[in-house]
Amino acid sequence: MLILDDTTLDKPYAHKMEAVTWYWMSKHHRVVKGINLITTLWT
Repeated sequence: MLILDDTTLDKPYAHKMEAVTWYWMSKHHRVVKGINLITTLWT
């Protein structure tokens, strides 16, 4: 079984972090600055 999880970690106060960019977050219902984290699990 292969499980993929796509999560956005919101970083609203990050100004000069390399991995921070704009993403849509359904939790906030708007575009926010954050880091896109993809977790993979193989079992």
